[in-house]
Amino acid sequence: MRYYYSIKGEAKGPVEEEELDALAEEGVIKTNTPVIEVGGKEWSRYSSLRPGKETIPQPPPIQKTSVMEKLFYVNTWVDKVIAKIFRFPSFIPKDYEGRMQGMEKMANVTALAIWVSAIFAGMGVGSASGEAGGLVGGAIGGVIYGFVAQYIAYQFYLMLNSLIIGQPVVLSSSRFPKLMGILMTAVTLIVAIATLAMAAKGGVGGILLALCAVLPCVVLIYLCMNAEGVLVRVSPGEVSPGREFNNCLKFNVRAICAAVHLLTPVISVLAALSLFFTTLSMHSGSGGLASLGILTVAGPVVVGLIHLPIVTWLFLCLSSWLLDLLDSIFSLGGVKK
Repeated sequence: MRYYYSIKGEAKGPVEEEELDALAEEGVIKTNTPVIEVGGKEWSRYSSLRPGKETIPQPPPIQKTSVMEKLFYVNTWVDKVIAKIFRFPSFIPKDYEGRMQGMEKMANVTALAIWVSAIFAGMGVGSASGEAGGLVGGAIGGVIYGFVAQYIAYQFYLMLNSLIIGQPVVLSSSRFPKLMGILMTAVTLIVAIATLAMAAKGGVGGILLALCAVLPCVVLIYLCMNAEGVLVRVSPGEVSPGREFNNCLKFNVRAICAAVHLLTPVISVLAALSLFFTTLSMHSGSGGLASLGILTVAGPVVVGLIHLPIVTWLFLCLSSWLLDLLDSIFSLGGVKK
């Protein structure tokens, strides 16, 4: 038996029953497609003429993904992986009040670390003199000077808490801080390899001094990746392109100071221990010229690192003053924040 079928008002066929059913399976003929037997007088739906047969719904056509869409998915996936790797540890408070309380406690830890650092630095200097009793004399001098230094550093540390955490930088998005975090990751790897390779020649003292350079870079990466809500307030309507550029520079200054600020107690102790071990190795005759070179660097560095909160405060204030001055000179638009 043969049939005609209609597609969009146009009769096609005739075809045999088997071919008609095959067209239905392919989706060409639907359940409501008009069909008529050859020699018949009235059209009827395929479902009523062939009640035992049902058309099989065809899957939607496969949409090809363009290169741009694939690149978008890849970039989105990379963003998620980076955010997962560099997210803040769970012990860091998520609210402003909690962070400020934690930083107030860090001020006490920093004061103690600076006092200890001054003692070790004094012992290192006393040992380097080679005189009898130099180690004890240096330790006593370190205790006295360290007490004064820790009190002054404590005050500056508390001032930095308000300047760094209490005054977020306004940006139109958090993309720039994350980009800086990615760049810092590459820079940190290069610095770590180069610094540790050179420091290994200076023994324990050289390695400790190298850590003083590498650790702030690592903390800086985490701060950049989690800048929003910590160092940055996102508000697109408050910044013009000119002020956005200037605020990006302010963010860089703020992030660097925050990384050093958080690691002040660790850096101070590591630097003082570096000076101490370097002078011991020289005194024992096992250090050689490498230790002498490390000592030449470590001496002035340790003096600066013991006063790190003061140095950080000066750097932050002077840099911010210059950037604010740039705003005034060029009359950059946008709300000042």
